Amino acid sequence: PFRGALCAWQMAQQRARARRLWMAFPFLALAAAPVATLGEWLPWVPAATSAVRAGAAPPGAEPFPSVQRQNAAQRAAMAEIRRDAEAASVVATPWLLAWLDSPSFRAKLRACCSRSGVASWTAERLLEDVRASIYASELVHNFDSSGHSGVTLDIALDNATEYFPSSWELLQLGYLGDPEDKAFGHPASPADAAEEGIFRLPPFRGDADLPADYEEASSRLQYVALNMMRVDVGNPFFGTVTAVFSASYW
Repeated sequence: PFRGALCAWQMAQQRARARRLWMAFPFLALAAAPVATLGEWLPWVPAATSAVRAGAAPPGAEPFPSVQRQNAAQRAAMAEIRRDAEAASVVATPWLLAWLDSPSFRAKLRACCSRSGVASWTAERLLEDVRASIYASELVHNFDSSGHSGVTLDIALDNATEYFPSSWELLQLGYLGDPEDKAFGHPASPADAAEEGIFRLPPFRGDADLPADYEEASSRLQYVALNMMRVDVGNPFFGTVTAVFSASYW
């Protein structure tokens, strides 16, 4: 119930931006190289990837090698981020509880949710409901977009792979053109800058800060949206097909 109240409050505060669905999603990234097997996000893929179809690939593209679910660099980065996040949460929680008890926020709750009883919940109960809603929300990844370099249905269906490949892996194997295209490197690529900065992953060793090999290409991450708004189409800004990843990747 509180999720509905919070969403209503957010939409009242940001009505103009709420018209653009993709603005409703907090963005996350999961530093797991395979992220999800095809069977987890598209159950009919194994039946479709027959031996005949599996051979189709763009000129020069290579088969998908096996990779670890997470490598050492990813595990180290995520452990460091988790420690810092837990420390930041300890500092922020008292402020957030005070805000949930503030007269202005309580007035909004009474205006929208008095009949449900949510307006009378304690700040602690409201916060626990927010946390439960976050962990129950879908992790969605949209793809097959003409304007974004990433996996497509053709790649998923025509090329046998046991995991959901990242853009870096696709680039390294030749699915996105020249693997040495400097437009993908740092600082030209905002994704590369974010992954080395926000997500604390090590720089690539290749020219123009591009992956030197497939192991490095597999050391980055997949981007997902946290679907707290329960939008059926996921995040259409990045494509018309939505993969729903297992909540176990939290």
